[in-house]
Amino acid sequence: MKLETQLRYEEVLQIVDDLVFAQTDSYLQDIQKLVFQGTWENQKYFKIAQNSILTEGHVKDIGSELWAILSRALGEKVSKTNFRAALDRYQARLPPPNQIDRSAQSIALNPNNLEIACSDQDWGEANDPVTFYGRTTELATLEQWVLQEQCQLVSILGMGGIGKTSLCLRLAHQIQDKFDYIVWRSLRNAPPFQEFVVDLIRFFSHQPNIQVPAGNELAQLMKYLRSNRCLIVLEDVQFIMNSGELAGNYQSGCSSYGDFFKWVGESKHQSCLLLTSWEKPTGIAISQSKTKPIRILNLQGLDLEASREIFQEAGLEDEEMWGKILKPYKGHPLAIKIVAMMIQDLFGARVSEFLTNYTLFLGDLEYLLCQQFSRLSKLEHEIIGKLAQEKTPLSVAKLREIINSQASIETLLKPLLSLERRSLIEKNNENGETLFTLQPVVMKYASQRILL
Repeated sequence: MKLETQLRYEEVLQIVDDLVFAQTDSYLQDIQKLVFQGTWENQKYFKIAQNSILTEGHVKDIGSELWAILSRALGEKVSKTNFRAALDRYQARLPPPNQIDRSAQSIALNPNNLEIACSDQDWGEANDPVTFYGRTTELATLEQWVLQEQCQLVSILGMGGIGKTSLCLRLAHQIQDKFDYIVWRSLRNAPPFQEFVVDLIRFFSHQPNIQVPAGNELAQLMKYLRSNRCLIVLEDVQFIMNSGELAGNYQSGCSSYGDFFKWVGESKHQSCLLLTSWEKPTGIAISQSKTKPIRILNLQGLDLEASREIFQEAGLEDEEMWGKILKPYKGHPLAIKIVAMMIQDLFGARVSEFLTNYTLFLGDLEYLLCQQFSRLSKLEHEIIGKLAQEKTPLSVAKLREIINSQASIETLLKPLLSLERRSLIEKNNENGETLFTLQPVVMKYASQRILL
């Protein structure tokens, strides 16, 4: 039986390999095969990461890229949750070899429908809830905004790896019984807005083949948000924003998302839209108000107690020295997990041995920071470079002197505001003057880039 299952997997892998080659002129890489096999075995992204040397974010990026390639190859939207059905439809269009039984092929692509979602809940690519650290205050705040204050648009913002998705997932599971519908979607591949809205309408209507008249999509969606209590979660909103420009501006063809966010925040209905993003969309930044049902949570690092839980779970030794490592990370959960695993694997869990060589280790966090830095404008890169070189907090006047003393203050304030909206700079107040600096992990990464 195991041999038969393996053969079926190999048949499907060959189909995917051919489809990828047709689109990219290269066959599946080993790392893509690893992610595809994990997905085939119904593993969540975090589980695939645990079984490899990759971070969960890296696995998710590889998966998203693979689904995008298959979407182009098959002429339909392909995701982690529907790739079996999409491949099944494609395979059904192929002339089947005589020796292969078509019913067996169908079973291979849909083995007993192992994951059958509740008709009123579609968690998309969201992971199952995993170990959760701290965040009791943030959870209580979000629950109050969504349930007590009935906020219609809530954004959770913060740098990559800070824990936005984990917090949002914990909140959604915690309050799911208060909603008629729950739908979770990722904007990582920046789906066209019309496609996104039609997808939601089909989910809410329970009619997967419903035809929605062009131009009437948003009005029809709002009917469902008014007549039902719906929770819509959109993660990775930053991917519908432009790269290489100041934060918060939508890509060409994605401005309708901004109109949708504004409509959800200001129209009368009984639903809630939860967003997670590395950067603050411009319209939301302007619309936030205590008098409107719109809220923004700028997520900071874990407190010391929650950070220590990660080290405890990893079984690290020399507990009296943990603070020396944890302090510079400022509660960044992904960075703390990465250094904990590294100490466990390379130093036999001995923190004292690690501290003789390092104080701040980035590891796979560099990949995430590279993604964020690739989105910066030229002037934002320059400001971060100067802050990394100086090492100490600088005022606006000092930054202007270092970068371009002839530039107007406004020229400098715009990129500073953009960096603040990306959660990449910190502000301190000394003697009545605002000073700017970088978080330690950002400082370390930026310094390495300057040296390169």
